[in-house]
Amino acid sequence: MPWDDGGNPIPGINRPLELFRTIFAQDNDSREKLDASLKKRQSILDIVRSNGGVMKRTLSKSDQEKLEEYFQGVRQIEQGIQRQAQWADIPKPAAPFGTPDEAIFGEDEIKLMYDMIIAALQTDSTRVVTYRQPVTSVLTSMGIQLKAHSLSHYGFSIPRTEASRQRDKKCSELFGHFLDRLKEAKDMDGSRLFDNCIVSYGTNLRSGHELKGLPAILSGGGAKDIKHGRHIVLPQKETPLANYWLTLMQQAGLPILAFSHSTGVLRELLS
Repeated sequence: MPWDDGGNPIPGINRPLELFRTIFAQDNDSREKLDASLKKRQSILDIVRSNGGVMKRTLSKSDQEKLEEYFQGVRQIEQGIQRQAQWADIPKPAAPFGTPDEAIFGEDEIKLMYDMIIAALQTDSTRVVTYRQPVTSVLTSMGIQLKAHSLSHYGFSIPRTEASRQRDKKCSELFGHFLDRLKEAKDMDGSRLFDNCIVSYGTNLRSGHELKGLPAILSGGGAKDIKHGRHIVLPQKETPLANYWLTLMQQAGLPILAFSHSTGVLRELLS
């Protein structure tokens, strides 16, 4: 879900235990191993760059462009190595709970991920979070054996329609739980974390494979110019979703005038 300035995807963290270790783990004994691993990876990238530079002079223009795209990926890896080294030197905050069970899944996994997102925000480990809430494991934990994909193509199937409604209700309850936890949590200055956050909850599909008319739920008190408690249907049917993100990023204080294929901010959201 997250992308860098060059349009390259940034890999995410898939499991609660991995996220827990990233945020809280203090493993000083492995620092030498980490340094050696980073140095080895850096040396491999140096060789790739050196050999690629020699090769580039013998290639056609189109092949040079393809090679440059490859080098862009190499540069992204180098930046990732630098960030990993910098992160290793940052003292980790104390964990508010014990090490999670690696086998946790479904509703419990989602609630745990939400708790760790809150802990990461409280400790200023990050200020931006994207989270793709699992669906298949939630269905399994609810005793529903249907696949998640089939629920977006339920047609006239009564079992699929009912399962889709149960899933939507459960996902809404879990999101509501997250908002409640944000309201309970304190930010570093003692204020409610909820009042300092912009929270967007949505989907990449409306129904089937339809990419138009996507719904979004907006919450949190961090966007001071946005009036909440309303259901808005945008009057312009072809409004890019990028306009929504541009509006939220400006409300978050980013000095940008455009985002992706945006055509402007959503005036309907602003008070």
